[in-house]
Amino acid sequence: GEIFREPNPLELIRRPPAQGPITCRQNISVSFLQPPPVPPPRPPVPPPLVIRQRAPPLSTTASLILRERPPRTPAPISSKMIIKKLPSIPVTPRSVIVERYSATPARPRDIIIER
Repeated sequence: GEIFREPNPLELIRRPPAQGPITCRQNISVSFLQPPPVPPPRPPVPPPLVIRQRAPPLSTTASLILRERPPRTPAPISSKMIIKKLPSIPVTPRSVIVERYSATPARPRDIIIER
């Protein structure tokens, strides 16, 4: 039927901007900071002594195996071939093409390096 028919097709074409590549400026500033003063050394503290003891292994019992008889083979079914000639699938009309311009990229943020 008429499901794919469009009385007024809409066609939007999407193309990149025509003025060429976009150039942005990015401000970068560097400031050198003074490190904080070094604290006085503390007396050494010996690390704690850690003793690890393992629990004795648990004894495992033998596995319990339950077996069932395998299922019976099904009875053979005779094969039957059916050949049907089906009509071809109708060709769908042209679809609506929507092309949009890409948005301009955001300006890169300023970079401040403090050392």
